[in-house]
Amino acid sequence: MNTRYILLLWLIVSLATACKKEVTLPDIPEEGQISFYFGSTAMTSGSLVLIDSHDTTYQPPKNIFYSIYPFYYKTGDRLPVYPTVNTNWMRFMHLSTGEHQLLLIDSDHHPLDSAKIKLDADKPVTVFYTDSIGYYDHLVASDRFIPDTGKIGIRIINLSPFTGPVYLTFNKATLPSIPVTRYLDNTGFQPVDVPGPQTLNIKVFPEGEKVNFLTRSSVDIIPGHAYTLVISGYSNNNPGNYTDPQTGRTVTIQPNFSLSATKTF
Repeated sequence: MNTRYILLLWLIVSLATACKKEVTLPDIPEEGQISFYFGSTAMTSGSLVLIDSHDTTYQPPKNIFYSIYPFYYKTGDRLPVYPTVNTNWMRFMHLSTGEHQLLLIDSDHHPLDSAKIKLDADKPVTVFYTDSIGYYDHLVASDRFIPDTGKIGIRIINLSPFTGPVYLTFNKATLPSIPVTRYLDNTGFQPVDVPGPQTLNIKVFPEGEKVNFLTRSSVDIIPGHAYTLVISGYSNNNPGNYTDPQTGRTVTIQPNFSLSATKTF
C-alpha cells in the first residue's frame, strides 16, 4: 500500500468523522433601526453624529457620503435627514440593539450635543436635533405605529424655539386628536380616519389665532401609513440676535419658520 493511498484513506475517514460532529452556529446579534433629522438651521453642512465614540478629531473623507458616521449635508430641497433620501419617505440605518451614546459635532469638530439612546429590535428610533440661540438639544422619538387600513398616523415634532404654542389645521379643519404643541413636544402617532388617498393641506397657527397663519405645507397620504410633521425654525417672535456660544460672534436671526412633512412608515 503506497503512501499516497494511505493519505487519501486518512482524509476520507477524517472528513466522515467531521461530518458527524455537531456544529454550533454563532448567534446573530439583534439589530434595531435609527435615523436622524437635523432641524437646526444654524447647523453647518458636514456636521457628524459620532456613535459610541468621543473622537472629535475624526475627519470624514472628502466625499462625506463615505463617512463611517451619520452626517448632515445641506443640499437643495432634500430632507435634512440621515440616511439621505431623494423622496419624503424616511429611511433607517441598522445598528445593534441596546444602549448607544451619540455625540453631535459641527464641521469644526466642536461638540454640540450628547445623547444616550436605547434601541429595540421592534421600535425604530428617530433622533431630532435642534437649537435655540446656539444651544443644541435633541428629541428621541421611538413611537410605535400599528397600521390600520382606514386610518393614518400623524405625529408632530415641534423644534421651533420662541414661537410659543401652535396648532395645525388640515384642509381648513382642526383634528380633535392633534393637540397644541410647544418647543420640543412630540405628540406620538395620533390615529386619524381617512376614506382613501388624498392630499392634506396643512397650516400652522399661533394658539388663539384663526386668520393669520405662520406657514403652510402639504402631503399626499395613503391609509395605513404614518406621517411626521416637523415644525422648525424661528418665527417673527424671536430675540433678534444672539451670541454664538461656540464662536462668540453675534448672529442675527432671520425668520425661517417652516413645516416639513415626512412619510415615516
